[in-house]
Amino acid sequence: MRKNLIILCLALLSTAARGQIANRSLGVSVGALHLDGLSASIPWAVPVALDGSLYLENGFEATAQLGVALVHDGTSGLNGWAVDGPWLGVRYLFREEAVRPSVRLEAGYLRAFGVRSLDPSSANTGLGFVGVSASGGVEVLVTESVSLGARGRLNVYFTLQQAWLAAGLELSAHAYF
Repeated sequence: MRKNLIILCLALLSTAARGQIANRSLGVSVGALHLDGLSASIPWAVPVALDGSLYLENGFEATAQLGVALVHDGTSGLNGWAVDGPWLGVRYLFREEAVRPSVRLEAGYLRAFGVRSLDPSSANTGLGFVGVSASGGVEVLVTESVSLGARGRLNVYFTLQQAWLAAGLELSAHAYF
């Protein structure tokens, strides 16, 4: 009887259990992407993206990202934009604490508009740029449900004729729910 009374008192006085961070996130990222060899007249792009993740288990997350990249063609003087994505992939978290280093592998697509030298319908680029991306970075939880992060990114884009490298840096903010 006394044991049951102690258990009842502890149960009434206890607080709700607090687990790891929530399993889903939505975020925004902005960065710089060096388009090495993709076009001599467009060396850089500024990608802005929305992305999300879903925690799977054992440190793995499914990721999705969709964005646009602002570009300027120095030869023609035209400004344009590119659809940067969708990117779908997997992220592995080395630690699931307040500081969260990770690596990410993704596959995606890049399609340019308004810039002749990156236009996938021009003769030298085929149907567009299918790509794979590897990245590594760190995310810091600033509150229980908000994080700020940075990651380095290396993309390889392919057409039927050749492949190009693109390297960049992204800064991000995510809300977990």
